Amino acid sequence: MSRKNIISLFVVAFFAVVLLPSSTYAMENDTNYVYKAKPGDSYSVLARKAIQTYGITENVKLSLAQIIAGETNLAKKAGFPSLNISDEIIFKKDEIKEAVDHVQKLSKAELLAWKQYVPYVDFDTRKNG
Repeated sequence: MSRKNIISLFVVAFFAVVLLPSSTYAMENDTNYVYKAKPGDSYSVLARKAIQTYGITENVKLSLAQIIAGETNLAKKAGFPSLNISDEIIFKKDEIKEAVDHVQKLSKAELLAWKQYVPYVDFDTRKNG
């Protein structure tokens, strides 16, 4: 292999490993949602992403207030853990389903209480996890 080819392979490998965004995998398999924490992520934000993903994949319609209630309940159950960059967070699909089932049973008064937080929440989680 020529020196030029070796350098070209090195450059390609460098870009693939260092500069391209890592697949911050949202491994949505049959049992888990797995996310890798990025700068600025919190457990609540990743819980929000898992609930939103569940809603999309399972065709469950949730209000924004229900999403906030669900993410908060998941974070509370987990003890509101802090995250470090690159921490792998695993949400079991059955736990997400349980949280979604719970928020679907909230009363109108409970939903109204959660709704007050909606304007302060960024629901675009595409760049999280």
